[in-house]
Amino acid sequence: MADSHSQRDYSDVLSRRTFVTLTGATGAAAVAGCMGGDDDDDSPGDQDDGNGDTNGDTNGDAGVDEAINEDHPDVYFNMCEVGNPVEGFTYNPYAPDGTSSKLELVYEPYALYDTVADEWVPALAEDWDFGGTEGTIQLRDDIEWGDGTPLDAESLMVQWTILEEREAAAFDFVEEVEATGDYELTFRYPDGANPDIIQQAILGNYANNPPAQFEEAAENDDVSAVDIDADEPIPSGPFELDDVSDAYHQLKPREEGHPHADNYNWGGYRMRNRGSNQAAHQSFIEQELDGIISLFAGPGVLGQFPDSLEQIQIPGAFGMGLTPNHDEGALGQREVRQAIAHSFDRETVIQNVGPDTKVHHPAYTGLPEAVNEGWLGEDYVDEYNQYEHDPDRAAELLDEVGLEPADVPAEVIVPAGWSDWVIGASTVVDNLSQAGFEASLNTLGGAYWGLMGSGDFELLCYPHNWGTDAFIPFFALRHKLLNREHPPGSWFNYPDTVEFEGEEIDLSEEVPKLASSQDEDEIQELVEKLTRLVNEDLPMIVVMEKYEQHFIDREFWEFPDEVDDHPRMRVFWPMYQLPRTEDSLSGADTPGLMKCTGR
Repeated sequence: MADSHSQRDYSDVLSRRTFVTLTGATGAAAVAGCMGGDDDDDSPGDQDDGNGDTNGDTNGDAGVDEAINEDHPDVYFNMCEVGNPVEGFTYNPYAPDGTSSKLELVYEPYALYDTVADEWVPALAEDWDFGGTEGTIQLRDDIEWGDGTPLDAESLMVQWTILEEREAAAFDFVEEVEATGDYELTFRYPDGANPDIIQQAILGNYANNPPAQFEEAAENDDVSAVDIDADEPIPSGPFELDDVSDAYHQLKPREEGHPHADNYNWGGYRMRNRGSNQAAHQSFIEQELDGIISLFAGPGVLGQFPDSLEQIQIPGAFGMGLTPNHDEGALGQREVRQAIAHSFDRETVIQNVGPDTKVHHPAYTGLPEAVNEGWLGEDYVDEYNQYEHDPDRAAELLDEVGLEPADVPAEVIVPAGWSDWVIGASTVVDNLSQAGFEASLNTLGGAYWGLMGSGDFELLCYPHNWGTDAFIPFFALRHKLLNREHPPGSWFNYPDTVEFEGEEIDLSEEVPKLASSQDEDEIQELVEKLTRLVNEDLPMIVVMEKYEQHFIDREFWEFPDEVDDHPRMRVFWPMYQLPRTEDSLSGADTPGLMKCTGR
């Protein structure tokens, strides 16, 4: 059974992030990964992609089947997503359904974040330097867009024009982006801005705006008004769309234009859809699938998985939040949101879902639990409202604003296929109903994603943090207080100006200060102030945080044994990124750290 996980204890992995209080508003990624000793150089330096001593020995003592040096063109890596229909999908990353991980095969990342070593691994960006008032990225010169045009700095200006129009996080501080060489991008920002945060905001992007499909949008003042046809993507990554059937999207390695396209000794990937986590579980039990980027599976399910299915746990900082529509009746009142938080028991939610896969927040600050003590002190819990399950306190809060529980909009919407979220949301709805709310649960499939743009919801189950950026306070707090995922403005209608502790706080000014200052005392004061605001005002209500559970079956696939064996075992996501390297498995004739052994 799949119980011998390649993982480390979450607290051990993240405890080193407590030193962020010494370095301002940054995480270990920007310090340990990109500074090369005690220099002031923010480039990768000697930190490459594991080349050198690890080359040819990344698989330890594991025997390597001769089959890894054979071609298996008729074998496809079968994977699935949950609740993401095959039909009608577009490879436009700005579309509501553009969240599929298929995009990560088709488009090339600027760099990859090693979640254990806390450092960036080069990809499209092979070198970078951020400091002073200017940052530069040096791009690889051996990648082309799928239409044969160079993937150079000028072609990426289309993306940065669109991102500026969409108010992406980088433009909270970046004032100008310029192609300063054929393969060099330069980002300019004001004196005093924190270059480590700017670096984080830039390196986490993908080259996913091919000019042939996105240039018209870049030239239009209203990006959203342009119909972008990306059903057949022009890739920058090693894969291109090969076939779309009722059952799957099939992607195959490109014939030319990408240096890693020859690293694959199998036919490609087939991305299928499963309507629920349970359906995905059954597919793994029956060995219909070879892997999945992320799937909730509790101990009972893990025991049914085949022995060859390996779980890799990755610290995620990702989890379910309850997001109120702040324009929906009483939900715009602070006391009402606090009453909701007191009306459900988060500990019961986590027990019902599976405590081995979740992280409990004793007091919600807006930061991932792993960094709370580092920023707020060992006794931070005592300084924040813990929102213990207390229906009587909820009733008092509602009474203060002249309301009864039945007056509060309480339809909870959750993605239908995410079984851990459905269990958690069901528990929340049960608790709210017991407290007198007229609560209901609405599980939605693909229509769920469109709600963020339309505002047609009351309480939406939505990630209270997105990915590893959240370990840096600027990104975690911006996600809640100044969210621009569906501009203009906050898609859940949280106001830009909030009354708090006797003053009016302009969030559009306060939040960016976390990135525009290098004064440690000022940053610390801002983090404490904004986490108190999140705790009291509850723009989002935390329910639970998770570990990412990533699965690859070793039955027909050879890859490194342990997370310590290579940085690409510790990034999002190993089954996509292991082949995309110049490093090789022991005994392999060709580069790449994942090979097919036949089927």
